[in-house]
Amino acid sequence: MFRILALKTIMQSPEKYGYHISNSSKYSMPKTTKVVVDSSIDDLCQWAKEQKNTYKMV
Repeated sequence: MFRILALKTIMQSPEKYGYHISNSSKYSMPKTTKVVVDSSIDDLCQWAKEQKNTYKMV
């Protein structure tokens, strides 16, 4: 339990504890798009392919 709390504290302000993490090493959010669906989707797998995406990503 204490190790998890210590890790959380370090990750919130790593410079304070001597860690210097470059921006390229940090996690970046993937690009997303919003799609408005105004009707039911019969085949979600096919719809994902039409959106140039995968079923897993949907």
